Amino acid sequence: MGTKRRAEIESATALVAINGNVVTDLHPDSLLPHADVLVDSESTDVAAASYDTGRRALKSLYESSDAIDQAQTACMTNQQVGVEKVSGKPIMRRGIDPQRAPQLAAAMSESFARTAAQIEASESILGNTAEKLENDVATSLINKRQNETSVSQAAGEIRNYVRSNFKDPGARLNFLMNCIEQGDHETISAVLATRPWVSGLDRDQQARVRDLAAEKFAPRAYKQLHSVNAVRQHLDRAHRSYVASYFSKLPRTAATPVDDALGKLKG
Repeated sequence: MGTKRRAEIESATALVAINGNVVTDLHPDSLLPHADVLVDSESTDVAAASYDTGRRALKSLYESSDAIDQAQTACMTNQQVGVEKVSGKPIMRRGIDPQRAPQLAAAMSESFARTAAQIEASESILGNTAEKLENDVATSLINKRQNETSVSQAAGEIRNYVRSNFKDPGARLNFLMNCIEQGDHETISAVLATRPWVSGLDRDQQARVRDLAAEKFAPRAYKQLHSVNAVRQHLDRAHRSYVASYFSKLPRTAATPVDDALGKLKG
């Protein structure tokens, strides 16, 4: 367990304040279910870096949302939207001060750009980590001696046995499941080394064998890969939620005569 390393990451990416108007999916602690898998040692490996960058991305989304919410509140004023027919009293509502709307829109745009840069950087790190872990899993399922003549011949015999000795697909799968359970790497690597039909399997059956074998022969990389992909999916959902909220709050600003004049001057 990387207790110290995890504490360092979570301390560096903790929020200063909580805003009840910001959705909880944007909170860095929403990634806590993946912490034990991704930070399982004190070393700074790619999995720990993924946990760190995922939390940093969410912190960026949360703090931007919080700042936008507070800025909007600060720019609110009472505005007259009509007059009561009977009493003649003004009808008032809270809204963004038109005089402040351009400044608010500009500040929101700057915050959005900073957040987008962090999201892009984090997505790149997470993508590279997933690719490395996928390679680690794939490597674990390969017989390192597969290019030796005797090993290659034995692999062909194994595939022929698996294909010909079981007429029932269920029995064939049960045989392979048992091989995985017993740690028979030679048999499983032979079956996974080529197209599924060579061993009497279809694509879905071979994919199932591959998944179970990966969990058996590369347990750490397998679990971390699943967690990294879960973090990527969570970050994607959180980012889409942030973008939708951003555009729903972005104030509409009408061009003034001064804006038109300056636009003409700029060409």
